[in-house]
Amino acid sequence: MRWVVLLASLATAGCGLDKEGLGPWDLGDGGRVTAEGGGAVVDSGSTGWSGDGAQMPMLDAALGPCVASIPQGWNLVAYEPSRVSCPAGYTVSYDALTNPQAAADACTCTCSMTSQPTCDDGTLHINWGSSSTCPSSILPLGVGGGGCTQMQPGGPAANALSIPPLSLSGGACSGFAVGDTSKVTTSEVRYCVVPGASAEGVCGGAAPSGFSACIASPGDVACPSGSPFGNRTVIGDAQTLVCSACTSCAVQGDCTGSTVKFYGDYLCTAYVGSLTADGTCTQPSWAGQQVHGLEYQAQVNATCTAGGTSPGFQATGTQTICCR
Repeated sequence: MRWVVLLASLATAGCGLDKEGLGPWDLGDGGRVTAEGGGAVVDSGSTGWSGDGAQMPMLDAALGPCVASIPQGWNLVAYEPSRVSCPAGYTVSYDALTNPQAAADACTCTCSMTSQPTCDDGTLHINWGSSSTCPSSILPLGVGGGGCTQMQPGGPAANALSIPPLSLSGGACSGFAVGDTSKVTTSEVRYCVVPGASAEGVCGGAAPSGFSACIASPGDVACPSGSPFGNRTVIGDAQTLVCSACTSCAVQGDCTGSTVKFYGDYLCTAYVGSLTADGTCTQPSWAGQQVHGLEYQAQVNATCTAGGTSPGFQATGTQTICCR
């Protein structure tokens, strides 16, 4: 059996996920898919008539009433749910796959940062007071990038100051689903074209030992109504693992070390003192000194968090087997 990896990119609106397209071929060493997308094709190793366009031999309806009753578009076969050899005299056979199963972690989401968020951009609100409380406020100050912000007109620092921290802002993530073929299992099946001499007996239910008397038709279709061939199995030349789009891919985190540095000039060169921006009303040791500029600084602590994805399958070269 051949294992072939096919990638199909998956997209999630609003999460920066890639648009649909084909990824590179990668045989890998364990079927692990690590390109932008999720998907893996498990190939049966040989192709049935619906897969390569070759028409299965038709039986002569004159061989018997059972064979004559097989609806048009269906062919009599002996079906075996593994890969044992066809019986003697059965010279035409086809291999296929059915019942694909994916482990819960066959599909995973990868989410990475495409632009960094910031912790020092926004509007700074400074509260002040004359003792240990800070009931008053100055006009909001726009700060950004840790640069120098002028305080117009500035003046002596109050006896008590309180500065709430700025929140994490901006940033973007890009995510995609990843399929792992090593987490996929399928059942290998084989069906054999019934030779004319055996057709009527097999059609009536006398299939060779280990095989079932069945009819086959291209596509995923219902078994013929009223037919004794009513036990349906859908098989395919290949089963494609399709990972659904990630449910989310978003920036999460916070800011640490939020600090405001005060300066005695408008160019922020004459350092006066610092205050932790945590919203606490604090009495600075440098109260009363002239302050005319400030710098807001904080460290970003953020990551991209991916949501979930689920596995599914899409068959190619699909055929329907209906057995007695």
